[in-house]
Amino acid sequence: MNVHLSEESRRFIAAQVAAGRYLSEDAVLEDALSRMRQQEQPAQAGESGAESGDTSAVAQKPLWEVIAEIARRVPDEEWAKIPSDASYQLDHYLYGAPKKPAP
Repeated sequence: MNVHLSEESRRFIAAQVAAGRYLSEDAVLEDALSRMRQQEQPAQAGESGAESGDTSAVAQKPLWEVIAEIARRVPDEEWAKIPSDASYQLDHYLYGAPKKPAP
């Protein structure tokens, strides 16, 4: 296959090989094509409704699932240290404000 590139692209590829980032000009082009394929995969998964299992913006988990996963990693003894009125008295526990009267 013959590939016609601009002179600027040819210089860029030659510089990448000369710098030792790639073993050959073919390797530069293969890497570029690989990156293009990776960029297209999430877009195709979003179009078809399929989840690819990666962490791209298309396949990210909802925030509440991420929070639930983090909460499951907290040991029970740490959860036991949280005061039962923590949400109601939040300003007291965070900033030292006087406690509100019980509801």
